[in-house]
Amino acid sequence: MGPLTTHVFRLATTASPGEVWQVLTYGDHLYGLVLVSDWTPGSTVEAGAVGTGHHLRGEVLAATPPHRLSLVFGATHLTWEVSPGAVRLFVDELDGDCDEQAVEVWGPVMAALASRLAARSLGSEPAAP
Repeated sequence: MGPLTTHVFRLATTASPGEVWQVLTYGDHLYGLVLVSDWTPGSTVEAGAVGTGHHLRGEVLAATPPHRLSLVFGATHLTWEVSPGAVRLFVDELDGDCDEQAVEVWGPVMAALASRLAARSLGSEPAAP
Protein backbone atom coordinates (compact mmCIF):
# COMPACT_ATOMS: atom_id res chain seq x y z
CA MET A 1 0.00 0.00 0.00
CA GLY A 2 1.10 3.51 -0.74
CA PRO A 3 0.94 6.60 1.41
CA LEU A 4 -2.24 8.11 2.74
CA THR A 5 -3.14 11.35 0.96
CA THR A 6 -5.54 13.86 2.52
CA HIS A 7 -7.32 16.65 0.65
CA VAL A 8 -9.57 19.24 2.27
CA PHE A 9 -12.28 21.13 0.40
CA ARG A 10 -14.27 24.04 1.87
CA LEU A 11 -17.59 25.61 1.01
CA ALA A 12 -19.12 28.72 2.55
CA THR A 13 -22.90 28.56 2.81
CA THR A 14 -25.85 30.39 4.27
CA ALA A 15 -27.71 27.08 4.66
CA SER A 16 -28.23 25.76 8.17
CA PRO A 17 -26.37 22.61 9.23
CA GLY A 18 -29.71 20.76 9.08
CA GLU A 19 -30.27 21.83 5.47
CA VAL A 20 -26.74 20.75 4.54
CA TRP A 21 -27.31 17.39 6.26
CA GLN A 22 -30.48 16.82 4.24
CA VAL A 23 -28.68 17.52 0.97
CA LEU A 24 -25.75 15.29 1.96
CA THR A 25 -27.95 12.38 2.98
CA TYR A 26 -30.75 12.71 0.41
CA GLY A 27 -29.03 14.48 -2.47
CA ASP A 28 -27.31 13.42 -5.65
CA HIS A 29 -24.27 15.67 -5.20
CA LEU A 30 -21.82 12.77 -5.52
CA TYR A 31 -21.58 12.69 -9.34
CA GLY A 32 -25.31 12.23 -9.64
CA LEU A 33 -25.25 9.19 -7.37
CA VAL A 34 -28.10 9.05 -4.89
CA LEU A 35 -26.93 7.89 -1.47
CA VAL A 36 -29.17 5.48 0.45
CA SER A 37 -28.55 4.37 4.04
CA ASP A 38 -30.05 4.52 7.49
CA TRP A 39 -26.98 6.65 8.41
CA THR A 40 -26.01 4.74 11.53
CA PRO A 41 -22.35 3.78 12.06
CA GLY A 42 -21.60 0.35 10.60
CA SER A 43 -24.49 0.54 8.14
CA THR A 44 -24.12 0.06 4.42
CA VAL A 45 -24.39 3.09 2.17
CA GLU A 46 -25.45 2.44 -1.40
CA ALA A 47 -24.60 4.99 -4.07
CA GLY A 48 -26.34 4.59 -7.40
CA ALA A 49 -27.45 6.56 -10.40
CA VAL A 50 -30.90 5.78 -11.72
CA GLY A 51 -30.80 4.21 -15.17
CA THR A 52 -27.00 4.28 -15.56
CA GLY A 53 -25.87 1.09 -13.88
CA HIS A 54 -23.31 3.04 -11.81
CA HIS A 55 -23.29 1.62 -8.29
CA LEU A 56 -20.99 1.86 -5.29
CA ARG A 57 -21.27 0.22 -1.90
CA GLY A 58 -19.64 1.68 1.17
CA GLU A 59 -20.02 1.94 4.91
CA VAL A 60 -21.06 4.65 7.33
CA LEU A 61 -18.14 5.07 9.73
CA ALA A 62 -19.59 7.90 11.82
CA ALA A 63 -22.74 10.01 11.77
CA THR A 64 -23.51 12.90 14.10
CA PRO A 65 -26.43 14.73 12.50
CA PRO A 66 -26.25 17.46 11.37
CA HIS A 67 -22.54 18.08 11.95
CA ARG A 68 -20.43 15.11 10.84
CA LEU A 69 -20.77 12.28 8.35
CA SER A 70 -17.94 9.87 7.61
CA LEU A 71 -18.16 7.26 4.85
CA VAL A 72 -15.76 4.81 3.26
CA PHE A 73 -15.89 3.54 -0.32
CA GLY A 74 -13.00 1.16 -0.97
CA ALA A 75 -9.74 3.00 -0.32
CA THR A 76 -11.48 6.39 -0.15
CA HIS A 77 -12.61 7.77 3.19
CA LEU A 78 -14.89 10.84 3.07
CA THR A 79 -15.66 12.99 6.09
CA TRP A 80 -18.11 15.86 5.87
CA GLU A 81 -17.94 18.40 8.70
CA VAL A 82 -20.78 20.91 8.82
CA SER A 83 -20.86 24.04 10.94
CA PRO A 84 -22.93 27.22 10.68
CA GLY A 85 -21.74 28.93 7.51
CA ALA A 86 -19.32 26.26 6.34
CA VAL A 87 -18.93 22.73 5.01
CA ARG A 88 -15.61 20.94 4.88
CA LEU A 89 -14.95 17.71 3.02
CA PHE A 90 -11.90 15.67 4.01
CA VAL A 91 -10.90 13.07 1.42
CA ASP A 92 -8.39 10.48 2.64
CA GLU A 93 -7.11 8.04 0.04
CA LEU A 94 -4.49 5.31 -0.04
CA ASP A 95 -2.32 5.96 -3.09
CA GLY A 96 -4.43 9.09 -3.56
CA ASP A 97 -4.52 11.68 -6.26
CA CYS A 98 -2.16 14.62 -6.46
CA ASP A 99 -3.72 17.98 -5.56
CA GLU A 100 -4.63 18.82 -9.18
CA GLN A 101 -6.33 15.47 -9.75
CA ALA A 102 -8.16 15.72 -6.43
CA VAL A 103 -9.55 19.12 -7.44
CA GLU A 104 -10.72 17.61 -10.74
CA VAL A 105 -12.46 14.75 -8.92
CA TRP A 106 -13.86 16.45 -5.80
CA GLY A 107 -14.27 20.05 -7.02
CA PRO A 108 -17.40 19.10 -9.01
CA VAL A 109 -18.82 17.35 -5.92
CA MET A 110 -18.46 20.54 -3.90
CA ALA A 111 -19.88 22.61 -6.78
CA ALA A 112 -22.90 20.29 -7.01
CA LEU A 113 -23.41 20.56 -3.25
CA ALA A 114 -23.25 24.38 -3.48
CA SER A 115 -25.75 24.33 -6.34
CA ARG A 116 -28.16 22.07 -4.44
CA LEU A 117 -27.95 24.28 -1.34
CA ALA A 118 -28.51 27.43 -3.42
CA ALA A 119 -31.55 25.86 -5.10
CA ARG A 120 -33.01 24.99 -1.71
CA SER A 121 -32.52 28.55 -0.43
CA LEU A 122 -34.35 29.86 -3.50
CA GLY A 123 -37.20 27.42 -2.92
CA SER A 124 -36.73 25.72 -6.28
CA GLU A 125 -35.89 22.31 -4.84
CA PRO A 126 -38.24 20.21 -2.73
CA ALA A 127 -37.27 19.26 0.78
CA ALA A 128 -36.05 15.75 1.45
CA PRO A 129 -38.52 13.15 2.73
